[in-house]
Amino acid sequence: MKAEQHLRLSLVGPQTDAGGLLRHGWQPVALLDDLQAADVPYPVLPLRVLGQSLLLFRDALGRPGLIDRTCPHRGADLLLGTNQGDGLRCALHGWKFDIDGHCLDMPGEPAGSPLCKRMRQRAYPLLPRAGLLFAWLGPAGTTPDALPPLACLAAPGSHAVCVRALWQCHWLQAMELSLDPLAAQSHAAVELRVDTPAAGLLRWTALRHVDDARLHVRMAQALSPNIVVTPLSQSLTLTRWFVPQDDTHTAVYSIVSSFDAPLEAGRLPEDALGLREQRLAESMGPLQDRTREHAVASDKAIVAWRRLLLKQMDALRFGDRLPSAADALQAAAASGLDSIECLVPARDWQRHCRQAVAARRESAVWQST
Repeated sequence: MKAEQHLRLSLVGPQTDAGGLLRHGWQPVALLDDLQAADVPYPVLPLRVLGQSLLLFRDALGRPGLIDRTCPHRGADLLLGTNQGDGLRCALHGWKFDIDGHCLDMPGEPAGSPLCKRMRQRAYPLLPRAGLLFAWLGPAGTTPDALPPLACLAAPGSHAVCVRALWQCHWLQAMELSLDPLAAQSHAAVELRVDTPAAGLLRWTALRHVDDARLHVRMAQALSPNIVVTPLSQSLTLTRWFVPQDDTHTAVYSIVSSFDAPLEAGRLPEDALGLREQRLAESMGPLQDRTREHAVASDKAIVAWRRLLLKQMDALRFGDRLPSAADALQAAAASGLDSIECLVPARDWQRHCRQAVAARRESAVWQST
C-alpha cells in the first residue's frame, strides 16, 4: 500500500478522510446500561469518539444528551461541572446547557442580554436501539441517513446480547481480522470468493470441502464504513461496529443475535467475545504500518475493503452523496444470501445456501423483511 493511502485510512479526526467517512453514518457510543447503572441521580459520562472529547448525560426526564466536552465560553472542562437535571452547569462561570445544547443560564450577563439565547453548545443526535446508544457525529446542520435496518437491531432482548470491548489498536486493523477467512477457519484450506452485492457492501464466502459431496460454507458481510456481520453458526450471527476512540484505540460494540432459541449473556460462544482476534490485532502495534505488508490471495477481502473505503472517501471529497446503508442492505437481501454458516451439498451450493437463509428468516418472527 502507498504511504498516502495508508495515511488516509489511518487518521480519524474531524478534518480527515477516514474521519469524514466514519461521520457519515450512525455510530454506537455507549451501552444503554451505561446511564441506567450509574449510582448518581443525573450521571455524566466522558466519551472519546472519533478523536473528539464528548460528554454523555441524562436529564431529569431520563432523556440522554451528547455534547462537546469543552465549554464554548473559555474552554473549561464541563465534566468538572454539575448536572442539575435540566442541564450541565459549567464549574468556571456557571453557564448551563441542556441535552440539545441550548444555553439555559449565563450568570453575570446583564439582565435581558440576548447572548444566552444565541449561545449554543454542539449537541449530537442520539438513537437508542437494541441495547446500544447510537450517535451521529456528522457536520452540524446536515440530516443523517436512517439507521441501517440490520437484523440484529430488530431482534427482541431475549434473542440479542450486547457486548463492548476496548481494543488498544487502530480500528481498521481490528476490523480486518473479521475479513480474514484463515483467521476464522483455524488455518484450514479454503476457497475464498469476494463480491460486492451493492455499493458500500462487501461479501466474502469461504468454501471448505468436507468431502466430495459436501461443502462447509461461511459467508460474511461488511457494511461501510465499519460494520461487519459474521456467522457464529447457522442460527447465530455476530454484528460488530469498530468505532475509533482515536487513531490507536477502538471500541468494539457487538450484538450476538439468535434466529431461534433465546440467548443467555453468560453463555455466549467464545468467538463472540473476540479475545483471540483482539490479541492478534493488538500484536500488530497501535497502528500497523500497511506500507510494509505483503498481500496474498487470502487477503483479497481485506484489499477489496480498503479499495471500497478509499473510493468512498474520494466521493466525499468531491461532494458526492454516498448510497445509503439501507439501500445496500435491501439490494443484498434481494440476492437471497446473507451472513450464514452451514453445511450444504457441494452441487449447486448457492441455491442450498439461499434455502438455509430463507428457512432461518421464516423461523424468526422478529426478522425484518
